[in-house]
Amino acid sequence: MQEKILLQKIKKEFPKLQWNSFELITKGWDFDVIILDKKIAFRFPREEDTRRNIRKEIQLLKYLNPRLQVKTPQYRYIAKDKSFVGYQFLCGKPLTLSKYRKLTAKQKQLLIKQLAMFLSSLHSTPSAIFKKYNIRKGNSDKSFEWLVNDTEKYVFPKLNKKEVKYINEHFEELKSSLNDTYQPVLVHGDLTSSNLLWDNQSNSLSIIDFSDHHIGDPANDFSGLLIYGETFVKKILSLYKGSKDENLLNRAKLNYKSTPLVVMKGGLCGAPETFKVGHKMFRERFRL
Repeated sequence: MQEKILLQKIKKEFPKLQWNSFELITKGWDFDVIILDKKIAFRFPREEDTRRNIRKEIQLLKYLNPRLQVKTPQYRYIAKDKSFVGYQFLCGKPLTLSKYRKLTAKQKQLLIKQLAMFLSSLHSTPSAIFKKYNIRKGNSDKSFEWLVNDTEKYVFPKLNKKEVKYINEHFEELKSSLNDTYQPVLVHGDLTSSNLLWDNQSNSLSIIDFSDHHIGDPANDFSGLLIYGETFVKKILSLYKGSKDENLLNRAKLNYKSTPLVVMKGGLCGAPETFKVGHKMFRERFRL
């Protein structure tokens, strides 16, 4: 039923658009996605705040697309009320850990160079652009407060005493890192394996879903890359042209450890990823 409604919206907005097949993807946290003939991807925000973010993303990507060294969505199909958008389907598959491990040494080096160039360009976006596109400022103190409160309320009742102890120790490290000094930059905000598309044919990277972009800690964009290993991230940092404070990697590692807490809470509150998935991730990242 849901797919029928979404397809009707596409047909109403773009009556000249024709397709033979479609794929509905609902496993994302913020969007439903319809892919037509593996050629056009339409994104439908689920919540009002996500709809507001997509409107900003449309404007920002018009500015960023010619300045970034990787392929990113170019929104050619925009609903009149900007309630949903579509772009030419980007080649490549999500760069899961298993897919990454199958890359050759040469491909991994190409990937590292492309990520370093992307992050260097994105993080060097002039501050004048922040104001022009009304880019929101992240609040590390508030995010930390939300993480602690949500974890204590939803997650702790599901864990044993040893697990709670390890998380509380992690919170102390996170709290200490809030005192670090760094230059705020424009960050992607969700640079994880599901948003990194690698094309084996062209050995090229595409990056999607900029809806969580904001002004914040550059370490945020390195944390999700730690799934491929700390050595991998260090190689990117060695080529990265942005400002690197001495604690950047440490903050990235702390953020990486925090992710399972968000997933566990989300799983208990109706998010696509289950608590079980988040708990397994937690045990792995906390080495329990």
